[in-house]
Amino acid sequence: MSNYVRLATINDLRGVMKCINDAKAFLKASGSPQWNGDDGYPNVVDLTKDINNKSLYVCEVNNKIAGVTAFLGVEPVISPSNKYSAGPAFGEPL
Repeated sequence: MSNYVRLATINDLRGVMKCINDAKAFLKASGSPQWNGDDGYPNVVDLTKDINNKSLYVCEVNNKIAGVTAFLGVEPVISPSNKYSAGPAFGEPL
């Protein structure tokens, strides 16, 4: 069995979209609003940009895309008062 993570290419887009759409369906069925907004995020345009920016990675299991992740920079942190703030840079302590 072969498992590894690698940088995504444009040739992966079909498999990436399958993973994303499966995740959207799972989130919706679980009652989560994440990725189920009117803007369709993430969509083919967003993921193509991530591929072109070399920020999208795929996890392959037996030569099939089994997961997707993007490293897009600092994510917002929600404080106990539900206010957003910039989180630490990648690799810095929380």
